[in-house]
Amino acid sequence: MGSGMSKVVAGLYLGNIRDSEDRDSLRRHGVTHILSVHNGAKPVLEDMTYLCISASDSSSQNLRMQHFKESIKFIHECRLRGGGCLVHCPNFGFQQQLQEYEQTLLKEYRAWIRHDYGRNPFQDQEELQRLLAQQEQSGSREGSCTSPPAPNHPLPSSRSPWMDR
Repeated sequence: MGSGMSKVVAGLYLGNIRDSEDRDSLRRHGVTHILSVHNGAKPVLEDMTYLCISASDSSSQNLRMQHFKESIKFIHECRLRGGGCLVHCPNFGFQQQLQEYEQTLLKEYRAWIRHDYGRNPFQDQEELQRLLAQQEQSGSREGSCTSPPAPNHPLPSSRSPWMDR
């Protein structure tokens, strides 16, 4: 890939603000939706669908309760329609909140997604396991927002754990 954008699973990418403004790269990767979480988050490209969450880029910013459900819905609906979603860029504090979510709210959110959307058509768990195996073989285990998550700090949203098949 020419950009810093990284594919997590089919239709889900992680990247930074530059990736979110690179129209050519977004098109090449099939990105149609952008989930933007940062100070002053706002739509930039007119041909993209946005969910903008204005939040401090600080590890102390609490995103868990008020924004996870709408973010999950945004990403899932994008993927169900065959689109691609770029998420930019979960900081370390946000990644920790995702791990806490996995431990506390996961079952509730799985039930909600299953109730509202039915069976999960994606093979996210298998795809993520392949990516993690490739990452381990290449020796690249960085936890940056432009590389897939390391096995000991997976991003729950990238694995789609809120959905059971």
